[in-house]
Amino acid sequence: MNREEFIISAAVVLFLAFLLGWLSRWFLQRLNMVSEKDLKDLNKISAALLEAEKGNEKARNRELELNKKISQLEAELEAAMDGLRAARLETEELKSSLVEKKRLSQNFLCKIIANGLKRSHPRLRTPPNFLHRLKLLFSKKEPCFLDNPLNIRLLRRPLSCAQLLSQPS
Repeated sequence: MNREEFIISAAVVLFLAFLLGWLSRWFLQRLNMVSEKDLKDLNKISAALLEAEKGNEKARNRELELNKKISQLEAELEAAMDGLRAARLETEELKSSLVEKKRLSQNFLCKIIANGLKRSHPRLRTPPNFLHRLKLLFSKKEPCFLDNPLNIRLLRRPLSCAQLLSQPS
């Protein structure tokens, strides 16, 4: 092989290597190339992702706001329950003091009536359970008297003090 043939063969080999490199680069570029459709899809996906992130952030803010409202409402409920509990206790105390005052006033009224009857009718003898009968008279919604300790009869009309005294003991 002479010198000219060697140069031509080397030039052909170098040209073929260059052509093979250029074709392989073109082929790889074609494989890796993103089409317009793919770019539009990627833009849509990125826009949807951005919207989803915004929606997620709004949902987190709304959740924080609702949790804050819930904790405020729970605190208000606890305060209302404490106030209600205190009001119930106060009502019970007032009710018990009212019952005690009523009982004392009934006893006092019975004693006044008994003393008034003794003064106005000194000869009238009061039965031993007279005060008890008066207490029953004032404590019931309907008037009553006691025949014996186990039997309470309800009357349709109120008894006067004289009728109450005339009842058998």
